[in-house]
Amino acid sequence: MIGATTILFATTNQTQRTFTRIDATRQARTAFGNIENELHSACVNGDPPIQGVAAVGTVESDANDLVFLSYTGPAANPTPVWHKLSYSATAGTLTDYGYNAVYTSSTTGQDWTQGTNLLSTNVLLSNLPTQSSTPVFQYFAYQSVGTDASGNVYYAIPDGTTVSPLTGGAVGVSALSTSGGMSFASANSVVEVVVNLLVGPTSSSLSNSSLTAVDDAVNDSVSLRLTTPPDSAPSGSSSATYGPCQ
Repeated sequence: MIGATTILFATTNQTQRTFTRIDATRQARTAFGNIENELHSACVNGDPPIQGVAAVGTVESDANDLVFLSYTGPAANPTPVWHKLSYSATAGTLTDYGYNAVYTSSTTGQDWTQGTNLLSTNVLLSNLPTQSSTPVFQYFAYQSVGTDASGNVYYAIPDGTTVSPLTGGAVGVSALSTSGGMSFASANSVVEVVVNLLVGPTSSSLSNSSLTAVDDAVNDSVSLRLTTPPDSAPSGSSSATYGPCQ
């Protein structure tokens, strides 16, 4: 009886642990689907979608906030929407705030700014546990990974998953700095956004404080470049040649 009871408890705990992870993953996939759809609708008029610190304002993307311009609607000229995806450690939520976008063409290249009208508030995920040391949002641009004997410069996205065209080995992780908010110049060069989250189950009935590993680490990457650039570029070129929405 003792042996049977032990097996029963172990099986029950493992089943509940599996259910919590499935529930967490299901919620994360739905949220990531929404984020992907919005970011994939960000390259309509060619303006860089990710927003950084500019002279006209202090709105910026950082490790916990993803600020970008997206477009919605079936019209030939879709409606621009200013999105701010914000992770709150206090509330344990990931929320998508949508504002109207205002066109203010300037010589700095900051053509759009956040409007004053809050159009929508969508809580994409709740019951998020304390995140790991990995930033919730990471931003990547093409960076040089070496030069061949002919002086051609080779570029890759240093997100830890891409391969160097020169060596065939993986390129180490080297995300753009978000300390103090991403700079305007860095934001304009972002070609990939990576979302890293530790997600918990949404229903308290699925959570058992005596269990471990009920939270699920999930991540997703979204490309903001429309076509793959060539492996190498002639001598004298720069990574600025490979920007978003090209």
